[in-house]
Amino acid sequence: MFTGIIAKTYAPELELLGVAAAAPATDLVKLMNEDIASVGGKNITAMTWWSWQRVFDAKMAKVIDSRAIPAINQLAEECIEGPFDFRRRQLTEQPLEQHFLTTKHPSDVESWHTLLAENSPAALPPEIPAFLAQGNDDVIIHPRRDLGLRRAM
Repeated sequence: MFTGIIAKTYAPELELLGVAAAAPATDLVKLMNEDIASVGGKNITAMTWWSWQRVFDAKMAKVIDSRAIPAINQLAEECIEGPFDFRRRQLTEQPLEQHFLTTKHPSDVESWHTLLAENSPAALPPEIPAFLAQGNDDVIIHPRRDLGLRRAM
């Protein structure tokens, strides 16, 4: 999605023929608020915080219980390369069921709110053909979630 948005300024010498996105995470503030209690939501949120702390210098300590840091660091080391890796990540994530957040809505805490908003893609320019795919059984990016984006495009 972001490639389509910045293509003309980032690589004007290239002709972008279109954009395809599978289950695009389009409103990260809403996504975090709705999925933070699920196993998948905790995994994705933990990975976001871990990486954004390093890339954007956003402090996890503002929203994360210090007892959750070892599990988050371990999740950062694990890759999903096959079906058995999902089970391993579920086991690694288990401590987050006991200790995870210091606030109910971490997406309301700055600088996290601003980063989530800035990293949520907007609608593509109308001249760019787009294909958005969505699975009906997706439990993280719910099929109804990107309806607003589809309408805007």
